[in-house]
Amino acid sequence: VYGMVFARSTSDAETGYALTAAEVAADARRAAAATAAVDTGRLVAA
Repeated sequence: VYGMVFARSTSDAETGYALTAAEVAADARRAAAATAAVDTGRLVAA
């Protein structure tokens, strides 16, 4: 099993959040062919 971890819990050190490879595959394929620069936006802190 593989995928992408994208967040962790701020209240529980044993909890993380992830998407499976199947869930991110289409976006990963699109990203692999992307060549245009994009703005990352401003940092938003909680």
